[in-house]
Amino acid sequence: MTTKIPFAYSLDLRRVVEVASVPSGKACRCICPSCGQAVQARKGKKNNWCFSHDPTPDDVPDIECKISFLVSARQFITDAALAGDLPDFTTTRAFSETTERLEIQGTDKNDWPSKQVKLKLTEQNIFQNLRWEKGPGHYDLSMVFPERKLHLYLSYPGKDRPELPEKKGRDGYMELDIKSIESGYIDSGSVGLNILTMAKKLFTGTEFKRWIYHPRETENSFQKEWLAAREIARKQLSDEYQLSIKNRNQRKVYCRNDSTEIRHSHRLDITKQEDGPLTPEELAASRRWPDLFKYHINNGYSQKSAAKATLKIEARDKPKIN
Repeated sequence: MTTKIPFAYSLDLRRVVEVASVPSGKACRCICPSCGQAVQARKGKKNNWCFSHDPTPDDVPDIECKISFLVSARQFITDAALAGDLPDFTTTRAFSETTERLEIQGTDKNDWPSKQVKLKLTEQNIFQNLRWEKGPGHYDLSMVFPERKLHLYLSYPGKDRPELPEKKGRDGYMELDIKSIESGYIDSGSVGLNILTMAKKLFTGTEFKRWIYHPRETENSFQKEWLAAREIARKQLSDEYQLSIKNRNQRKVYCRNDSTEIRHSHRLDITKQEDGPLTPEELAASRRWPDLFKYHINNGYSQKSAAKATLKIEARDKPKIN
């Protein structure tokens, strides 16, 4: 076997360790976390520090070795936390988010006005001198508080996230992506690399974390805030739509016959074939004034130019409202 990996199970410590923390060669007294075969710690000056399967083991396992860097890293981090080597942890901010839409009968759903609603659940928090315990089910670790827990799931590409329990109570659930440890190991050359240091940075940073569930979501006080924020968004959408209808009826732009001709009194100075994506303002104008937008398209304008022309006419002819 030629598999090289910086983790192995220590027979002395009874946990997964990294190669930098054990003696070289067979003196490491470690076995492969996957197949159980004895390994050697290779710690040279040029090549990557790693464990490799002992070519002349006393016992050869019957099972095929399916060792994986990220599977082993997950177990290493779990064991390190339980042993007290990862006492500090920082949680990231959490938000509840949704999109409110104003349903307009007779129009396509994609054209309904929308507004993003976002409400903060919690700020970033720093915890020190934590006590970790084994997590429930497929959650790797649990941060223990007097009346609640934060359950942590160590994720990586290809691994399914565990489901939330039906009764979550006051506990929180968070995901930590450990893929960056593998990237750091490869990029650094891993000669003398301390992977525990990388794990500490993951625990105290926020870049690779996200909340799966925050207990404040079900609190009555937050639910009231959340419903109020959504109601405000719906009211704003309704008011904006009614205002757009009023403006449309007062515009100084008129359609003749089947909207194939539109009269207006000033030259637009718009390039007919301008390329590029529509800005949010241009997109909104094209939806507020579909006849005018369609007129420009039918007269050879690109979508970008048609939207800009529509927006310019709207700005020029928009009536003043006291």
